[in-house]
Amino acid sequence: MNWGKEDFIIAGFLIIGTALIVEIALRKFKNQKNKGLLVLAIVFFAILLFMEMAVGLFGSPIAGD
Repeated sequence: MNWGKEDFIIAGFLIIGTALIVEIALRKFKNQKNKGLLVLAIVFFAILLFMEMAVGLFGSPIAGD
């Protein structure tokens, strides 16, 4: 892969955004089961989004092809 500086900036925003969303979710929900499931879903979505943006796993328009 030939990544430019803008790719690293977007990846950084994705990581920071995911961390902030997880932090908000942990503060909002009190039930441990709900917290765990929600954090798992957020992280799973972020990983899928990162894979799609990095290598075009699903071939969507956000892959940059």
